[in-house]
Amino acid sequence: MIEFSKSYDEFSGRYQEAAKYGENLLPLSIAESNAVCPKFVQDIIIETLNKKPLEYARPSNNLYEIISQKNKYKNVKLGKQNIAFDLSALSLLVHAIKVFTDREDGIIVFTPVYFRFFELIKMNNRILYECQLKETENKGYVIDFDELEKIMSKSEVKLLLICNPHNPVGQIWDFPTLKKISLLAESYGLQIVSDEIHSDLAFLSSKFTSFMKLSDTAIIIDSPTKSFNTQALKIGYAISKDATRITLIENEVNKSGTGNPSLLAMQAMKSVYGSEGELWLKDYKKIIRFNIEYLENTIKKMMPDFSMYYPEASFLVWVDTKSQEKLIKFLKNLEMDNGVLVSNGCKFLDPKGTHFRINCGVDSMLFMKSCGIMVKAYNQVD
Repeated sequence: MIEFSKSYDEFSGRYQEAAKYGENLLPLSIAESNAVCPKFVQDIIIETLNKKPLEYARPSNNLYEIISQKNKYKNVKLGKQNIAFDLSALSLLVHAIKVFTDREDGIIVFTPVYFRFFELIKMNNRILYECQLKETENKGYVIDFDELEKIMSKSEVKLLLICNPHNPVGQIWDFPTLKKISLLAESYGLQIVSDEIHSDLAFLSSKFTSFMKLSDTAIIIDSPTKSFNTQALKIGYAISKDATRITLIENEVNKSGTGNPSLLAMQAMKSVYGSEGELWLKDYKKIIRFNIEYLENTIKKMMPDFSMYYPEASFLVWVDTKSQEKLIKFLKNLEMDNGVLVSNGCKFLDPKGTHFRINCGVDSMLFMKSCGIMVKAYNQVD
């Protein structure tokens, strides 16, 4: 059974948002849940605290084996030399940027996209190249391959950063799409980095294909923290069939001075990647799907001018208000007058400027209350 909390620690982003907007704020903008740490993770952490010293730690052979045996890497031969650890998926992304590009080199992202991607690209003095996704009537979002190849052909472009499943639209890139990306990247000599942190939250796991299956040189970045709501236990890993590339990333990790993830983080990873984690995740996905379907019905019945794309993975939903003016008014009503916080799509380089992203990964009572407040804010729009 999954438990949810109604309170937040003083150091949490949610607590600080509530301090800014009021204690009754319902923060559905941050991509995390109010789910309490799974009981089996609590047990292993408490056992460690009670019986073992909090000493320096390093990944064990067993932990490497657990990762390499995950279903999404099935039939891919991986060893210790193919996996690198660090404190987060984002820190590994920065290491990959530094290893495979130089200052003023170009990096491609598909927009709209998670805002930290383009922030980190710019902060590390690389040039951002946007390849805007095309919204279709029945197939969700698709990649504009003509535009992608046009950008890839530029001599300064060295790396393509993929988000699969894609944040914020929730799209899982299918095998033919990934294959086409792989062939293009190979023909133009681009390094692929695929952030797959939302992949364990795919509603149909058989639909997800890791880029690992298509490329010998791609870097895959992942972490259990998003799926199991254990962000405070800082850990992430990079994988590649090419051990030489992993060595380069490990060298960059060592240069940064961050060291290995903590003993508690590695104990938690070992725990969530076991059988108890699978059962917990199955229950969590049921809650997420209930909330998404509740939102979908609310939009259809009570907010008919809006529309949403039903995600194929994760708890993040991309909602279209169809009007920039309406979006601005709706968000003002929602945040300032009614106490629900969602993310303006402009934060993700939304080309239309009409979307917002909402987190459906919270407890259902809280989410249904939030939907009622959204209907009120919708009706207040002139």
